Amino acid sequence: MKKSLILISSFVLILSGTPALAEEDATQKVQGHGPNKSLMFEPQKDYDHDGLTNIEEDQLGLFILEKDSDYDSFSDSEERKRYGTDPTAKDTDKDGLSESVEINDFKTDPLNKDEDNDGLMDGLEERSYPIRENSENITGQVHGVGPISQQVKVEPSPIVILDYIAALKSFQLQSLNPDLTVNLTIPFESEKKDMKLFRYENTELHIVKKQKVKQNTITAEIQGGGNFVIASISEYKKSQAKGNKLRKVKKVERKEKVKVINMPGLTINPSELSEKDDVITFKKEVIKEGKKVEKKVKYKLESVVTDGYEQFATLEAVTMETGNTPTILIHGLFGSSGTWGYTNHWDNESSSPKVEQSISSTCTFTGKSYSDNTTSNYSNPDVHYICGTSDAGELGPQLDVDFGYTPNVDLFAFEYHHSGHVATGARHLGNFINALRAQGIIRKYDDVNLLAHSKGGLISRYFIENQGGTDDVERLITIGTPHFGSDLSTFGDMDRDDSDLWKSGNHDELCDTFTNRHADTEYFTIGGFDPSSGHLPSSLSGYQTVGDLSNKNYISFDTDVRETFKAHGQRLSWWSYADIEDGAVNMDSALGSDQDPDYDGTLTKLVVNNRFYVFDPSYGGHSAMRKHPDTDNYVAGILEGSWD
Repeated sequence: MKKSLILISSFVLILSGTPALAEEDATQKVQGHGPNKSLMFEPQKDYDHDGLTNIEEDQLGLFILEKDSDYDSFSDSEERKRYGTDPTAKDTDKDGLSESVEINDFKTDPLNKDEDNDGLMDGLEERSYPIRENSENITGQVHGVGPISQQVKVEPSPIVILDYIAALKSFQLQSLNPDLTVNLTIPFESEKKDMKLFRYENTELHIVKKQKVKQNTITAEIQGGGNFVIASISEYKKSQAKGNKLRKVKKVERKEKVKVINMPGLTINPSELSEKDDVITFKKEVIKEGKKVEKKVKYKLESVVTDGYEQFATLEAVTMETGNTPTILIHGLFGSSGTWGYTNHWDNESSSPKVEQSISSTCTFTGKSYSDNTTSNYSNPDVHYICGTSDAGELGPQLDVDFGYTPNVDLFAFEYHHSGHVATGARHLGNFINALRAQGIIRKYDDVNLLAHSKGGLISRYFIENQGGTDDVERLITIGTPHFGSDLSTFGDMDRDDSDLWKSGNHDELCDTFTNRHADTEYFTIGGFDPSSGHLPSSLSGYQTVGDLSNKNYISFDTDVRETFKAHGQRLSWWSYADIEDGAVNMDSALGSDQDPDYDGTLTKLVVNNRFYVFDPSYGGHSAMRKHPDTDNYVAGILEGSWD
């Protein structure tokens, strides 16, 4: 094993008196404290590249693997040295606004909770903020209290069927706080004089009450968000059901075209419907990174009615109207929804989640409200409600903005006791999925995709492999997950030497050994490497795909990386790079193999559909991989089935 090799090397260096002894001393690992108490780390290194050494972070009570410990978009070093804020608290002055909102958006003092001295905390001040620039050229203002700048945005509508409605324009107003009021100015081009703004809900259109149309511009006041279209009022009225005059058709005549109730201009061809279940599939092609991606949604023909002259169809969505498989984001050790760039009002530091600030009924899945300091359990779906954006550059908002996902609709962030048992977190994950179905948020028989960082991948696997979750999960993507443990972990579920997740020693009654059986779930793994010397061949920079190495004369991904770099003119010595890793997880472990030199290579390799390397001096780190410019593209492609 390599650890023995290092000891022998150290002894040789002592005898030879070479200068390399100082380097060896500098890389001796020490035991962490606080959030790092289960880790061994090299004190003078900076694993998360936040400008503070590991030992400095440990002494300050910061997690050494996360550049932004409180997920407020500022690195730990920036908070301490530039702003004087607390890097462990996203809201240092406790006024209801994060450092990100105060500094970047409202230009208020993050160390003063009542900047205008009116007796009202900054987070309770009613204010307006401009809608962010968007591709639809829609402008306006959002009005309300709290972090309103991070809760509203305008995007192209992800609803596939809207492409088939005779709508002049469609868009999504995404509001993570339904209490907010939004005033919009929407330009359009049309010779028709009767254009109106409609809200689209469950295959029905509803006229927005507060709107004015003047010179190809609509100004409207909207409460909360939703999907909207501009359409002809005359076409809309023609498509309406005609009260008692409509009667159900006993036998559907499969004509060429049948109008759809409440959908102006939309017609379907009944002859295309399946005779068995009367299902029609709508398709939408989108271009991502120069590639065509086809999204499909299925609608069931609910009924056909007639007024004696024309037939009208009513449709019911069978699959998600966005064409996306519902996706759940799962954070890692000492993480939260903030890992993915979202905010959440629940503290996950203990086995019972606790409300950090009062939550209104409009910011929950169930419609319940919660007072400050209320405790609950992780099976409660409301614990996982996304209530805002904390970092637009993180992977969650990137999937949202660039790939048509919508928080709390087809994109969810699962919270669990971040330092608790893997098996317990997995059980709560299963309960959350069932709760989403029970609430009708996702379809009863919909599978889900899981996107997990670090420890979150172990929780996902335990649910899939040991708790029957493979029937519920279509794909699992892991980023920097220690599939066979981490060298840094000295105890607990991620300790390679002692955890029952890999070798059952019967000393952990809560965790069994992974079964490695996931017949109905595709696995994809992403591992990173940061060559800290900075000597990275340009041809290697970024994402690289890798097979299972069966066509090579070695089976270690660690060795494959060394050989790959060597073939590109960059030798990675065993001394300088004792581990090919992302700062926390060895490459072999991250990609689902037990062949790392630190391990004995006796455990079965994880069955993986596709593996990816990330080579980058800035984005090769354990958490930095999430923000690599290509990560959202690769992840979105996997989630859509492009790599199956």
